[in-house]
Amino acid sequence: MSARSAAKRFVDWLVLIAIIAMLLWSCRAFFDFGELFLRISGKTLIDRGSTGASEWQSFLARSARPEQEKSFSKIHRALAQASEGGKNAARVIFFERGMIIVNPHTRLPSQTLEPITVVRSELDLPGEVESSGSVFMRSEKEFSSSVEQSWSWAVEHAAELPRNAQIFLNEQSFASYLITAFVWYPRTVDVDPKCREIRDDETFDALFSDSSGLDRRDLSALKAKLRTLGYTHLVARENGVRRILTLGEAATGDSK
Repeated sequence: MSARSAAKRFVDWLVLIAIIAMLLWSCRAFFDFGELFLRISGKTLIDRGSTGASEWQSFLARSARPEQEKSFSKIHRALAQASEGGKNAARVIFFERGMIIVNPHTRLPSQTLEPITVVRSELDLPGEVESSGSVFMRSEKEFSSSVEQSWSWAVEHAAELPRNAQIFLNEQSFASYLITAFVWYPRTVDVDPKCREIRDDETFDALFSDSSGLDRRDLSALKAKLRTLGYTHLVARENGVRRILTLGEAATGDSK
């Protein structure tokens, strides 16, 4: 066998090995899809969408977002260690700047792993953090997700809206806009009366920077203005609760 033939054969073997390695690596995705299928099988539309939209429960919800995937992996490992693989509930504390997991098995009294901090006991908590607001969790799947909450809320309230409704969304959440526009179709969902094109989250946020003559904080004035523009409903938060306000009714009886 000539040296040239031997080199070609060696390259062919390398290509074959690389292809086999890629196929084996991709097999994990089949298990991920299978696990997700089993989790949503037989559930209602709300439950299926809720699971699929949760960054904590569905790998698809984290796809193409490497930074979020890194954060998820850190939280997953820390919580798995603290709960001994889900056997025991671990104490999780949420505070203004992040999350703390109490893990009595950690080697260090306190360790910061952005976006979480792991402490050995509550005696090692930072001074500004109180343990009174803590919860017990066995898995990251018990965390709620803003996307998941928006999906469940939109599906649950779709029946309240007539098919010809013109809805104004007064909430600076790109995820909420995408979900309501999809779930409530053929109803129209706007975040700006000029109906300018929304291409991504940046163009969406820009609409809230430009008030377009609307005071988004004054709901009474906003509703009066939207009525004149032909809108039938307003999605806004009252006392921290997201509500659908029917613009044709009085202010005291229009929340649902």
